[in-house]
Amino acid sequence: MEKSSVVMKKLSLTFCIFFFAISASAQFKIKQSKASQDYLVNMEQDTLWGEIRYGNHIFGSRLNKIILVDDQGQKIKFKAHEIKGFRNDRSFYDAIDIDGYKYFARKVVSGTVNMYFFEYTYASNYNTGFYSQKDDIGVSGKTVSVYLERNGNVQRVFKKKVSEDVFPFIGDNQEIMDAMNKGECTFDDLDQVVASYNEWHNEK
Repeated sequence: MEKSSVVMKKLSLTFCIFFFAISASAQFKIKQSKASQDYLVNMEQDTLWGEIRYGNHIFGSRLNKIILVDDQGQKIKFKAHEIKGFRNDRSFYDAIDIDGYKYFARKVVSGTVNMYFFEYTYASNYNTGFYSQKDDIGVSGKTVSVYLERNGNVQRVFKKKVSEDVFPFIGDNQEIMDAMNKGECTFDDLDQVVASYNEWHNEK
C-alpha cells in the first residue's frame, strides 16, 4: 500500500508539472502571438518585434512618437525621425516629412503613388465609407488630412483643388485626370483613384 501510495503521489506530481508546463506554454504563445503582430523598422532596415503603443493622447494631437514594449517588458520610445515606420493593429505607418518635420502617417494605398492619412488624433482602422469634412477626411468620427507621396515627394491634397493637387502624382493618366476634372471622381473617391492609377501604372 505504501509503495502504491508513493507511486500515485509521483504520478500526481508529474501530471501537475506537465499541466503547468502546458498552461505556461499556452500563455506564452498567446502573449507572443499578440506581440509578434506589431513591429517597427529602424533606419538600418532592421525589424524590431514587440507591442507597439501608439495613439495615446499624452503625446499630443499630432502624433510623432511610439513606444515599443519588447518580450522582456522593456519600454523603448521612438520618434518619427528615428525609424522608417511601424505596423500596429493591422495598419501600417510610415515616417514621412510634413512641413519639414517627421510624422507618422497611416498608409491607406500602397504602390507607385502612396496615399496616407495624417492623423490629428488617433483614427481607427481605415474603411472605405469615409466622408469629407472641409479639407480633411473623417474616419469613424476622427479627423485626418490626406497626403500623397511619389518618389519622396509628399504633398497634401485639398478638397477644393483636388485635381490640381493630384496632377503631379497621377497626371500621366489622361483618362483618370479627365474624370477628375469633370467631377466624375471626387475627393471622397481618392483612395480608389490612386489604387486605379497604381494598377494602370503597373500594367504599362
